[in-house]
Amino acid sequence: MSDSNVWLPYRRAWFGIFVACSLLFHFIPLHQSPAQTTPPEVQAAANEALVNGEYPTAIHWLGTLVDWYEDETDQSIVAMMSEIYFNLGLSHLFMGDFAKAIEVFNIYLEKYRLGTYAEQCELLVADCLRYQKDYAEALDAYHYFLERPAILRDNRIDAHAGLARIYLAEESWSNAVPHLFHVYRTALDFPRKNWAATLLAISFLKDGNYESVFEMAPILLRPDSFAAQCFV
Repeated sequence: MSDSNVWLPYRRAWFGIFVACSLLFHFIPLHQSPAQTTPPEVQAAANEALVNGEYPTAIHWLGTLVDWYEDETDQSIVAMMSEIYFNLGLSHLFMGDFAKAIEVFNIYLEKYRLGTYAEQCELLVADCLRYQKDYAEALDAYHYFLERPAILRDNRIDAHAGLARIYLAEESWSNAVPHLFHVYRTALDFPRKNWAATLLAISFLKDGNYESVFEMAPILLRPDSFAAQCFV
């Protein structure tokens, strides 16, 4: 099953990430590397690379900051470095290096188990396992994530979408349907709701359940609907 909307769940994080990076650059103390490159220069370069989507460059500069400060004991620096680890993991993710992204997200979870991005990191680890087609591990990771006592609404929806994608990739429509229903019934944004509705409609058509398809006609037949494009 195509992950055409694969980056959609992460669009909400970008504004906060860039603001956090900008703030971080004002808090890390001034040290110098052996090459005499100063932290402000590295920090500015990393921020610019992230904003411009130049992820290999971002990985280089964020990695430099990790090398300099990974053993820092000052709690203010330790706390601010959480943003660096999260951005580094995201950069590896967007480069398609899922194994490295998992490694960095897990480091974040070890260091900042109750951190701002801990919930997102757990979900992203499950996503990365799915992208690698490690479906058994990904299923376990998604189910473990959904057992958290409190989950942000959007993250819960994305976890169910991830489970649905795995089952669809394995042609297990019956297992995918409950998760598609969760996305369809709880997503407030049109893209995810429409994505789930389209796949549910396909499942209903496969089963000859035409009445259920008709009930979803208003969302399926919108001009901007994915279903309208598929079924034309």
